[in-house]
Amino acid sequence: MKKALVLLLALSLLAALCACAQPAAPAADASDSTDASAAAPAEAASSGSDFSGVTVVASRWAGPNADTQKAIVESYTNGTIVIDDVDYNNLKEKQILSMSASGEYDLIWVPEVWIPEYVANGWLLPLDSYIARDDLNMDDYLSGIVEIGKVDGTMYAMPDMMQGMMMTYNTEWLEREGQNIPATWDELVALAKYFKEAGTGIGFPLMQGQAAMDLYAMILYSNGGDYFDADGSLALTSDVCLEAAQQYAELVQYAMDGAVTWHNDQVSEAIRTGKCPFGITMSGLSGLDSDPEGSVIADCVAYGAMPGKKSVSGCLNTWSWAIAANSANPDAAWEAVKYLTSADVEKQMAVQIGHTSAVAALSSDADVLAAEPFLPALSEQMANGKTQPLAASASALSDPLQAALSEIAASGADPVEVFNKLQNDLADTVKLS
Repeated sequence: MKKALVLLLALSLLAALCACAQPAAPAADASDSTDASAAAPAEAASSGSDFSGVTVVASRWAGPNADTQKAIVESYTNGTIVIDDVDYNNLKEKQILSMSASGEYDLIWVPEVWIPEYVANGWLLPLDSYIARDDLNMDDYLSGIVEIGKVDGTMYAMPDMMQGMMMTYNTEWLEREGQNIPATWDELVALAKYFKEAGTGIGFPLMQGQAAMDLYAMILYSNGGDYFDADGSLALTSDVCLEAAQQYAELVQYAMDGAVTWHNDQVSEAIRTGKCPFGITMSGLSGLDSDPEGSVIADCVAYGAMPGKKSVSGCLNTWSWAIAANSANPDAAWEAVKYLTSADVEKQMAVQIGHTSAVAALSSDADVLAAEPFLPALSEQMANGKTQPLAASASALSDPLQAALSEIAASGADPVEVFNKLQNDLADTVKLS
């Protein structure tokens, strides 16, 4: 009972932090794109309509989470849901191709950082008319994640899950080597150095992409910093941004061999299969650690917040279900969205794969709490966390920063020089407005 109360408190803290997520600013001018408001269904089929002959195709990332979801949707009775799971590195490209041209997808599983861009281009269907028609109670979901699904007050994405990076340790391996879980940044670096010299190292996602950028944000936020100054101007050459870049580079030198090709999935796999002693992992994959059939750390895994130099802070990720504006089956897609974000389906995902749901009631569900032992660490990590910048005008930072971090990781480039160049290249175009 005491353990359950601790976990309940932890998840309550995690729920509360959603209010700290940076709000999405109004979308950038999309005058050359489809008018998103015009895309709203004028004569939507009534709730409860029969879509038994309709197939809805949903786009999401591939992996064990998707495999679990595929099995669950086989029980969907109001039509057919086909999950097209795509490797994360190709997911956005394929979604954009569908939303802008091919119309392959009806449902889009979208992270918080892509929502403003997708809305600005008119690629997502507004959901307010559906929500009002079906009298859907949005208070059933964590309010912070509901707000992330809105742009300029209009709802475009139904909240599904949240996750964030944290530390995962193989305690048996650490004990065998006489090492302890680090409590400070310097201790974290020292532990990584110890294992690197012993032939392994620390695992974390160094592949060019969003995960590496999220890790940099964690370091930056834990130092009390931000990408932008008080006036909304890009500030990558501020002392705090440069310090975070140097910390990132410091940790890179002690990474596992091959980590420059790793995303979150590969880090999690390396730790749970006993190839890597510890690392920085994404909580959405942590449910796999407890499966004795696929994990050698089921009985010796420990989780913790990543210590920073000044504080502990995290970078909050969310994933939500949206309807493509060019879907041929928007009404059927909406029924599928309601199913996928229902408390029943969300609980199945939580219990089976460690999916941290946006359904508020599940934060006190005993079965969910027992299935997610990583929640205290995630709550500590996120207590002072926030998202990446969500303003559409700030989205132009992502690709160049991801490339810059990849350059530091792959070639050992001087982080100060890399960030100075990045600032010069982007200062006039990237604003927080």
